[in-house]
Amino acid sequence: MAFDFQPQTKITANEFGAVPATSTEQTKAAVLNLRPSPRFYYIHHPDSWHCLETEDGFEWFPILKCFRLMPGVNGVRQTRGKNPKADDRQARVTLADRGFTIIPYDAIEGGYCWKYTGRQGAVYLERWAVPKQVGNRTIIKSDTKGLQAFCRHLIEAGFIEKPDPDLLNILKDSLKQSIERDSANLHMPPAAKRHSENLRRLEGMDEATAAIYQKPKKTTKKKAKKVEQ
Repeated sequence: MAFDFQPQTKITANEFGAVPATSTEQTKAAVLNLRPSPRFYYIHHPDSWHCLETEDGFEWFPILKCFRLMPGVNGVRQTRGKNPKADDRQARVTLADRGFTIIPYDAIEGGYCWKYTGRQGAVYLERWAVPKQVGNRTIIKSDTKGLQAFCRHLIEAGFIEKPDPDLLNILKDSLKQSIERDSANLHMPPAAKRHSENLRRLEGMDEATAAIYQKPKKTTKKKAKKVEQ
């Protein structure tokens, strides 16, 4: 099931001729002044979650990591022949054995790994990393809202399972310990400020936990009214 993503930033990646990583399309566009980087997959481990504050309050989000397909690293091999490529078959098995979930490219329309033309070779960036070239300097802007929308979709569509309740309790207990440590130093402005913020975050964690396990509301279709003739 693909997610139709609409960029939240005013700058579009296609100003630089970006194409999905799996595309063979060739474009003539501006060249990024960045070093070459290998293609990657998003991976997620069940114990990697964090609670972030959004416009709608606090929410639990999965922490996505980029697994770079670099031959000779993390079990990625290289095929033989005239045009050698990265062979990630063994790496995928290893990741699965370690409990990681590999997010498929088709989880979103057009993929989440985008390929750009760089001065020294191909540059692969996350879809949410929107480049801007200013002279010889390349500035990367992050589309945070777009990434968060994608993470919500991964949970709702079943690509990533909801976090284990016991794990969230462990993360909350860790924050409680920080609150307790600061409680003895409330006379110090930095500790008092951190204490107040952590109390607010702890309350936000409870709200986010209740929200993520809340059953989706069933939508009932309205019956069409009969038109009297």
